[in-house]
Amino acid sequence: MIIINKLSAIDTQLAVTCSKCNVLATHTVHVSGKKYYSCDRCLPEERQSITDTLRANNHIINLKGKEFVLFSGLLDVAHRNGLQSLESEIVHIDYDNMTCVHRATATGTRGTFIAHGDSCPSNTGKMVQTAFIRMSETRAYARCIRLFLGTGMCSFEELPPQ
Repeated sequence: MIIINKLSAIDTQLAVTCSKCNVLATHTVHVSGKKYYSCDRCLPEERQSITDTLRANNHIINLKGKEFVLFSGLLDVAHRNGLQSLESEIVHIDYDNMTCVHRATATGTRGTFIAHGDSCPSNTGKMVQTAFIRMSETRAYARCIRLFLGTGMCSFEELPPQ
Protein backbone atom coordinates (compact mmCIF):
# COMPACT_ATOMS: atom_id res chain seq x y z
CA MET A 1 0.00 0.00 0.00
CA ILE A 2 1.23 3.47 -0.93
CA ILE A 3 0.50 6.46 1.28
CA ILE A 4 1.18 9.90 -0.22
CA ASN A 5 1.18 13.11 1.81
CA LYS A 6 1.77 16.68 0.64
CA LEU A 7 4.69 18.33 2.45
CA SER A 8 3.76 21.14 4.83
CA ALA A 9 5.06 24.68 4.40
CA ILE A 10 7.60 24.05 7.19
CA ASP A 11 8.85 20.88 5.49
CA THR A 12 9.28 22.62 2.13
CA GLN A 13 11.44 25.29 3.81
CA LEU A 14 13.86 22.51 4.76
CA ALA A 15 14.56 22.06 1.04
CA VAL A 16 14.15 18.26 1.01
CA THR A 17 14.94 16.80 -2.42
CA CYS A 18 13.16 14.13 -4.43
CA SER A 19 14.56 10.62 -3.94
CA LYS A 20 14.52 9.99 -7.71
CA CYS A 21 15.58 13.19 -9.44
CA ASN A 22 17.00 15.44 -6.69
CA VAL A 23 14.70 18.42 -7.37
CA LEU A 24 12.73 20.04 -4.54
CA ALA A 25 10.32 17.49 -3.03
CA THR A 26 6.63 18.28 -2.63
CA HIS A 27 5.36 15.00 -1.10
CA THR A 28 6.32 12.19 1.24
CA VAL A 29 5.64 8.67 -0.01
CA HIS A 30 5.33 5.76 2.42
CA VAL A 31 5.77 2.30 0.91
CA SER A 32 6.23 -0.92 2.91
CA GLY A 33 7.16 1.01 6.04
CA LYS A 34 9.79 3.16 4.27
CA LYS A 35 9.56 6.91 3.74
CA TYR A 36 10.66 8.61 0.51
CA TYR A 37 10.44 12.15 -0.78
CA SER A 38 9.00 12.91 -4.22
CA CYS A 39 8.50 15.87 -6.53
CA ASP A 40 5.23 16.20 -8.49
CA ARG A 41 6.79 14.64 -11.62
CA CYS A 42 8.07 11.51 -9.85
CA LEU A 43 5.00 10.98 -7.70
CA PRO A 44 3.80 7.37 -8.07
CA GLU A 45 0.37 6.70 -9.50
CA GLU A 46 -1.60 5.81 -6.37
CA ARG A 47 -3.35 2.43 -6.66
CA GLN A 48 -3.18 2.57 -10.43
CA SER A 49 -1.61 -0.24 -12.42
CA ILE A 50 0.76 0.50 -15.27
CA THR A 51 -1.88 -0.68 -17.75
CA ASP A 52 -4.46 1.64 -16.17
CA THR A 53 -2.01 4.55 -16.40
CA LEU A 54 -1.31 3.79 -20.07
CA ARG A 55 -5.02 3.48 -20.83
CA ALA A 56 -5.86 6.73 -18.98
CA ASN A 57 -3.30 8.63 -21.07
CA ASN A 58 -4.47 7.16 -24.42
CA HIS A 59 -1.30 5.12 -24.91
CA ILE A 60 -3.15 1.89 -25.70
CA ILE A 61 -4.81 1.17 -29.03
CA ASN A 62 -7.23 -1.56 -30.01
CA LEU A 63 -6.68 -3.51 -33.23
CA LYS A 64 -9.15 -6.23 -34.15
CA GLY A 65 -10.26 -6.57 -30.52
CA LYS A 66 -6.75 -6.83 -29.05
CA GLU A 67 -4.93 -4.09 -27.12
CA PHE A 68 -1.42 -2.88 -27.92
CA VAL A 69 0.64 -0.27 -26.11
CA LEU A 70 2.33 2.60 -27.96
CA PHE A 71 6.07 3.10 -27.55
CA SER A 72 5.55 6.76 -26.57
CA GLY A 73 3.40 5.61 -23.65
CA LEU A 74 5.91 3.00 -22.54
CA LEU A 75 8.66 5.59 -22.50
CA ASP A 76 6.54 8.09 -20.54
CA VAL A 77 5.49 5.56 -17.89
CA ALA A 78 9.02 4.15 -17.64
CA HIS A 79 10.37 7.61 -16.80
CA ARG A 80 7.65 8.00 -14.17
CA ASN A 81 8.70 4.64 -12.71
CA GLY A 82 12.41 5.24 -12.30
CA LEU A 83 13.94 4.67 -15.75
CA GLN A 84 17.40 6.22 -15.66
CA SER A 85 18.97 5.17 -18.96
CA LEU A 86 18.28 3.40 -22.25
CA GLU A 87 21.09 2.15 -24.43
CA SER A 88 21.17 0.14 -27.64
CA GLU A 89 23.71 -1.50 -29.85
CA ILE A 90 23.49 -3.17 -33.25
CA VAL A 91 24.04 -6.90 -32.93
CA HIS A 92 23.63 -7.69 -36.64
CA ILE A 93 23.10 -5.62 -39.76
CA ASP A 94 22.79 -6.62 -43.43
CA TYR A 95 22.31 -3.59 -45.68
CA ASP A 96 21.76 -5.67 -48.83
CA ASN A 97 18.83 -7.58 -47.30
CA MET A 98 17.68 -4.66 -45.10
CA THR A 99 17.83 -6.66 -41.87
CA CYS A 100 18.95 -5.46 -38.47
CA VAL A 101 18.98 -6.73 -34.88
CA HIS A 102 19.46 -4.46 -31.85
CA ARG A 103 20.11 -5.22 -28.19
CA ALA A 104 18.63 -2.67 -25.80
CA THR A 105 19.37 -2.16 -22.11
CA ALA A 106 17.10 -0.30 -19.69
CA THR A 107 18.47 0.66 -16.29
CA GLY A 108 16.66 2.25 -13.39
CA THR A 109 15.25 1.84 -9.92
CA ARG A 110 13.66 -1.49 -10.92
CA GLY A 111 16.98 -2.98 -12.08
CA THR A 112 18.62 -3.63 -15.45
CA PHE A 113 16.80 -5.34 -18.30
CA ILE A 114 18.01 -6.45 -21.74
CA ALA A 115 15.93 -7.28 -24.82
CA HIS A 116 16.36 -7.62 -28.57
CA GLY A 117 14.45 -6.26 -31.54
CA ASP A 118 14.71 -7.04 -35.23
CA SER A 119 13.56 -5.63 -38.51
CA CYS A 120 13.49 -7.07 -42.02
CA PRO A 121 11.28 -6.61 -45.10
CA SER A 122 8.98 -9.48 -44.09
CA ASN A 123 8.15 -8.03 -40.66
CA THR A 124 8.13 -4.31 -41.51
CA GLY A 125 5.54 -2.32 -43.46
CA LYS A 126 6.45 -0.85 -46.83
CA MET A 127 6.32 2.73 -45.49
CA VAL A 128 9.16 2.10 -43.00
CA GLN A 129 11.26 -0.55 -44.76
CA THR A 130 13.99 1.98 -45.53
CA ALA A 131 14.08 2.82 -41.81
CA PHE A 132 14.85 -0.79 -40.85
CA ILE A 133 17.69 0.22 -38.50
CA ARG A 134 15.50 2.63 -36.53
CA MET A 135 12.61 0.15 -36.48
CA SER A 136 14.88 -2.55 -35.05
CA GLU A 137 16.05 -0.17 -32.33
CA THR A 138 12.52 0.98 -31.47
CA ARG A 139 11.36 -2.63 -31.19
CA ALA A 140 14.29 -3.50 -28.91
CA TYR A 141 13.57 -0.48 -26.72
CA ALA A 142 9.87 -1.32 -26.54
CA ARG A 143 10.54 -4.91 -25.46
CA CYS A 144 13.15 -3.76 -22.96
CA ILE A 145 10.88 -1.15 -21.40
CA ARG A 146 8.04 -3.70 -21.21
CA LEU A 147 10.37 -5.94 -19.20
CA PHE A 148 11.40 -2.98 -17.02
CA LEU A 149 7.75 -2.16 -16.29
CA GLY A 150 6.65 -5.77 -15.96
CA THR A 151 3.93 -5.55 -18.58
CA GLY A 152 3.27 -8.33 -21.05
CA MET A 153 1.19 -6.25 -23.45
CA CYS A 154 2.87 -6.21 -26.86
CA SER A 155 3.73 -2.82 -28.32
CA PHE A 156 2.17 -1.63 -31.56
CA GLU A 157 5.65 -0.99 -32.99
CA GLU A 158 6.58 -4.66 -32.59
CA LEU A 159 3.77 -5.84 -34.86
CA PRO A 160 4.37 -7.04 -38.41
CA PRO A 161 2.56 -5.18 -41.21
CA GLN A 162 -1.22 -5.53 -41.08
